[in-house]
Amino acid sequence: MPKNFGFPRFNNYDSINNTMKSFKKIFQIHESLDNPYSWKNTFQTEEIVDDWDDSGDEYVKDVLQPVQIIHFKTDTGIPYIWYAKQNRYNNEYWEIAFGVVEKDNGDGSFATNIEKTGSGNAFRVFATVIEITNSFIEFDDNYEVRNLTISSKGNNRTSLYKKHLIPRIENFEMSHEDVEGDTTTLHLERIR
Repeated sequence: MPKNFGFPRFNNYDSINNTMKSFKKIFQIHESLDNPYSWKNTFQTEEIVDDWDDSGDEYVKDVLQPVQIIHFKTDTGIPYIWYAKQNRYNNEYWEIAFGVVEKDNGDGSFATNIEKTGSGNAFRVFATVIEITNSFIEFDDNYEVRNLTISSKGNNRTSLYKKHLIPRIENFEMSHEDVEGDTTTLHLERIR
């Protein structure tokens, strides 16, 4: 009797076809995660005067502005916003969020929906969010960003974030998560 060597046994055409469809879907996900939408790097710093030692000497240093905003559009023209917002109580903590821009309020603020994707290609949106987040971390040459939080609603979205988004954020790993109602906040810490 011949050995199987761990290969799946196919009893009919349908099982082969279903297996091929599964492989195709996996490859499409990975292809999409390698193909972000275009965006423009507009990260900003500001100069502050600091005197952190006891000498009384002051010096000027560049620090990240407390809110960083990036806009991008999908191939079908759906506008998205990504932002990083510094925690006002602990400046090493930054909240990352992204979503569909539903309305430009005309005063520099936007009505967004972080629960809606709307583009039909969530993995390309993820790829863009990953690329922007990694560029933001790389832009932080003073290591001001020590912790990140990303929130999601619902188990499906949280699962997607844990499986496809969080592992691709460079130099960070998930430390823990907080669940409050249907919202989960994922906490990431810088590892290098």
